[in-house]
Amino acid sequence: MALILWTDCILLLVVITLIILAFDSVFYSKNPDIHFKYIEVAVKTGHITEVERVTRESCYYDAEKTKNFLMKTNLPNARPLINVDDRFGFVPHLIHYLHSQNMLHYVEEYVQRVIFFFLQLYLILNLSMLILNVNF
Repeated sequence: MALILWTDCILLLVVITLIILAFDSVFYSKNPDIHFKYIEVAVKTGHITEVERVTRESCYYDAEKTKNFLMKTNLPNARPLINVDDRFGFVPHLIHYLHSQNMLHYVEEYVQRVIFFFLQLYLILNLSMLILNVNF
């Protein structure tokens, strides 16, 4: 039993060290492996809001690898996966996964966000046409 606790402590120290190193270098690096490792460590340590932020803001992680990893981890919060799939065109996979995991409220939230985006776009285009006095 003490051996398990000792190895858990060592693993925790390694993870904390990786987080500190990744935090310093992830924002200056364009290496997809560093960004993916940062996401992986944040998931394993339960920092889901950080995973959500990185998947939303970073352009340097491998989208396919990250998508597969997030699907395997079965996170209770699907927003990081939604960020990846929406940004990189994996929406059919996203909808299928969310439906199969019975996370339909995330599908509803995603659809509402997309509808809201297109409604804003429609209003901006109509306003632009009114200002420019263009008739279609």
